[in-house]
Amino acid sequence: MRRAPAIVAAAILLAACAGNPEEKSVVSRNDAIDDYIEVADLTEIDQIRIKRELHHKLITEDYILVDDGKDTYLVAFLRRCRELNEINVTPDYRYDARILDARYDTYRGCKIRSLYAITEGQAAELLDLGARPDD
Repeated sequence: MRRAPAIVAAAILLAACAGNPEEKSVVSRNDAIDDYIEVADLTEIDQIRIKRELHHKLITEDYILVDDGKDTYLVAFLRRCRELNEINVTPDYRYDARILDARYDTYRGCKIRSLYAITEGQAAELLDLGARPDD
């Protein structure tokens, strides 16, 4: 009789340690993007001068591509930006409406950690790195 609580506790611990495979996949995709940034020696920039309306493509909840119709940039957030998936758009906080500044401004309510200037080829590679295995 005394073994039952110990067996239940062990089963709970084993289930908790197993983790979520989707979560591990997200971590490995974010790690691959971090590695790509370092290996490709992407140029970190302080700000983007906004010429037109910004559009984004989701890579992961930590990274997006921002496009103003002319240039494409990689945006890295300080934390997961779950607001990207919400129907109601969270307003941006910016010091200047024509500039998107790293470390001070937000995109869809998420604080920006860093910005990188990238080419169209690099954008395609980053989208491939962020693709889920079942995509």
